[in-house]
Amino acid sequence: MTGLTRKTFMSVGLTAGILAAITIALPESASAVVLYPSCGGGATKTSTSTSSYMGGCFSTQARIDRYYAGVPRSYYGPQGKDSNVTASDGTLIGNYARYYVANSGDPGKHWTSWIKF
Repeated sequence: MTGLTRKTFMSVGLTAGILAAITIALPESASAVVLYPSCGGGATKTSTSTSSYMGGCFSTQARIDRYYAGVPRSYYGPQGKDSNVTASDGTLIGNYARYYVANSGDPGKHWTSWIKF
């Protein structure tokens, strides 16, 4: 150990270990993604919430699935320009969004399938 005493070296190692533990404990941040590029619909998620926005689509809906007491449960946000849903019971299964769209050459509008992200 050049230039460092044994006591200093152990102190530096202990400090680095404490900083690593603090870094791991930081809360999860929301991640955003464009899920339906043809009309710009996108969404954000955390472990307890899902939010979706319609962009240029006609409407959107958010969903979060959780596993609680041995049963999978789905929670739905409202259909509209923006959709938000929060649930914190049990364990996260997944975050989803869907969009109300009209494809080119298709005379009618329809909901996309649920997109897991």
